Amino acid sequence: MHHLWTVIMGVTLLLSGCSSNGIDADNPFAASSSLQALAGVYQNKAQTDHPQAPALRLSTIIWREPGLTHDEVEKVEVAVIDEKTLQVSAIGSQGVVRTDRFIKGKHFNFRDGQLELQRENSLLGFTSGEVMLGIGSGKLTLGVDTKGQGKVRHEGVAAGLVFLFLPMAIQTNEDYRFVRLP
Repeated sequence: MHHLWTVIMGVTLLLSGCSSNGIDADNPFAASSSLQALAGVYQNKAQTDHPQAPALRLSTIIWREPGLTHDEVEKVEVAVIDEKTLQVSAIGSQGVVRTDRFIKGKHFNFRDGQLELQRENSLLGFTSGEVMLGIGSGKLTLGVDTKGQGKVRHEGVAAGLVFLFLPMAIQTNEDYRFVRLP
């Protein structure tokens, strides 16, 4: 029995994983104590090193509910109203298509120049095609990198049983760049 436990733990350690990728993954967020560092106009579509990756759009992160056609949004403008409020506008070829205000402490947290959106927790294995039964958690962080470009980091973790018998834990970090426009 002792050998079986050793084999199970060894397989678990081998299959547990961590990955980090994305464009400029080594380019850190720029530190700032003011929301003003985020003000600007950004390209809506992320740049990526992976040509097969689906197009991530900044507007899909900001406006998650239905009602906005994200493919029609070309730019996202961020304006600082005061030390707690951001006004964000989706801009298409015909002009502004949506504008909303977001409040620190209600919609986001701000620390060291980074907007931290609320963490999302989920149960895994209840959707057709999911092979892992367990729990997962994800967090999105938005900010500006040290080169002055918009940056989004998605951090995710999951733990559970693959095919209901193989324990596994996974952690991923993915970075995306949104070009700051003049």
